[in-house]
Amino acid sequence: MSEFSVRRPVTILMISLGLIVLGFISADRIQLRLLPPISTPEFSIMTKYKGATPKEVENKITTPIEKAVSTEAGLYRMESFSESGRSEIRLKFSSDINILETISNIRDKIESVGLDESISRPKILRFNPNAMPVLRASFTSDENSGLDAFQLAEFIQDNLLKKIETIDGVALATLMGVPKKEIFVELDPLKSKAFGIGVTSIPGRIRQTNKEMPGGSIQEGGKSASIRLGQKLGSLEDLGDVVVKKNETQNINLSDVAKIQLRSLKPKVRTHLDGRQSFIVEVKKESEANTVIVVQKVRKLIEKFLSENEEVRGVILIDQGKEIKSSIDNVIGAVVNGGILAAFVILIFLQSLGPTTIVALSIPMSLMITLVLMYFTGVSFNLMSLGGLALGVGMLVDNSIVVLENISRFKAQMDDHKEAVIWGTKKVASAITSSTLTTVAVFGPLVFVEGMIG
Repeated sequence: MSEFSVRRPVTILMISLGLIVLGFISADRIQLRLLPPISTPEFSIMTKYKGATPKEVENKITTPIEKAVSTEAGLYRMESFSESGRSEIRLKFSSDINILETISNIRDKIESVGLDESISRPKILRFNPNAMPVLRASFTSDENSGLDAFQLAEFIQDNLLKKIETIDGVALATLMGVPKKEIFVELDPLKSKAFGIGVTSIPGRIRQTNKEMPGGSIQEGGKSASIRLGQKLGSLEDLGDVVVKKNETQNINLSDVAKIQLRSLKPKVRTHLDGRQSFIVEVKKESEANTVIVVQKVRKLIEKFLSENEEVRGVILIDQGKEIKSSIDNVIGAVVNGGILAAFVILIFLQSLGPTTIVALSIPMSLMITLVLMYFTGVSFNLMSLGGLALGVGMLVDNSIVVLENISRFKAQMDDHKEAVIWGTKKVASAITSSTLTTVAVFGPLVFVEGMIG
């Protein structure tokens, strides 16, 4: 190879220039991440059972689901938590499982348990570090804006959240801390007793009335229309008209024995900004999207939103793109500084500008070729890959010094400089190859490490 490079300098120059151009193109398209994609085989099964005691949750939800999923292949750890109205089961599997197949099996086993109708459908949540929000911002209203909590939440959803979701690379944008409304039915004990209506019968009557079911279809004139039986309650008036008991003379409606109100619930997440209630906007990106670019676009949209709406104030709490860029810039700076210092040391010891220039040019050229391979193999810019590049630059400089020193020695002994370059490289080729393979042998076993560490 060294002989071909010396004999065909124009060919080598054109190949090098082509790879450098491809390197620049690849560098612009490689994703930026803080860490490489991590897939962890950990799941949580979340189930809600309103009004149930921890003992009821354990007996009716936690224990049956534990027995059902305990036989799943690869499961090595299971933890469960039963509290008022809620059950959580955490599952940890070995790293060699098929994640999608395991999720499907867990879902089938949960369905086979046959939980009560009053229990909500269990949710299977997968722990995914890459699904963490890339940006989090807090918004509140100005003191003189006149916007209450509901109006501010609706204003943010309509004028900011929907626009964020249209940005290329954004997977989900959510608004946290929004107060919810719930219907309260307060039964009058005297009236219910007078009509002979029991408290336990009313929820069943409401569920029975607030139900729709398929009733077939009607076909006429080549057109088909679906039929739905029953009704859905759409307002407080509809709820008040629910018949809770029938007498011979009249129907007793819910509004006759109870007071129906729409009340605001205290949000589970409550945040404040400058002493005023605020709402949190969380943005999650698509798995293949560039974090830095996505965050930059979202930040511009937020800044535009705040400048156009002075009655709303906001601040960025978490900016993962800024953190990633800062970390990667630090690593890149270390690589560049290391290359410059290496060239300076070579200049001091070889006392020749020519060999120093060769080493200084070989570093960016080698990096550009590596970037092409990174792009086509799907490797992103992250702390791990950049650390590997820094290690590679160090090995490149070591090998370059050995080759250059040997070429200089042959130049002093031979009149033909081309032959000196060829023989100077050939004589140490096996030595530097062995040295490089030694480093590969040290780091090679890490390929076989399993789990999150691998």
